[in-house]
Amino acid sequence: KQIAFSENYVNKDVWIFDTTRGTEDRATYEGQNTFPVWSPDGSRMAFRSDRSGPLHIYMTQANNSRDVIQLTQGPLDVPSSWTPDGKELAFARGSAAIGTSTDIYVVSADQPNNVRAVVATNASETLPEFAPDGKWLAYCSNESGRFELYVQPYPGPGKRVTITSEA
Repeated sequence: KQIAFSENYVNKDVWIFDTTRGTEDRATYEGQNTFPVWSPDGSRMAFRSDRSGPLHIYMTQANNSRDVIQLTQGPLDVPSSWTPDGKELAFARGSAAIGTSTDIYVVSADQPNNVRAVVATNASETLPEFAPDGKWLAYCSNESGRFELYVQPYPGPGKRVTITSEA
């Protein structure tokens, strides 16, 4: 019933569009804020912000957007996908644009800053997405020299599978 989106103008903010009422409400008030991602039950929203440094991830309750919890210390974190139970958030950290590789991490929503690497290589891994059952994690990596799609069991162990190929 609600759609979160970010505007990419001078003041980047996250807004909530209520599809029932046809109204927009501002959800962020400090810093530059982008990439909102709802938790599966719609009770929380994660987003990226520079309000206290170089692009950390924050979380807010859907019914109280002014009460914000910092989930990661950064730098250059981009939220992407929640586990189906809403307990963990997958995100990418780093930026090929500034000469670093991008890796995939997961943070616990109940234990902010409890971050662990899921896919961290010399290549750049981006856009992590959990399968609806939470047992697989899909992501893109340029390990082969071009970006390809992979899936691997979550939380593991298990072998990753290449979904795309050059053929």
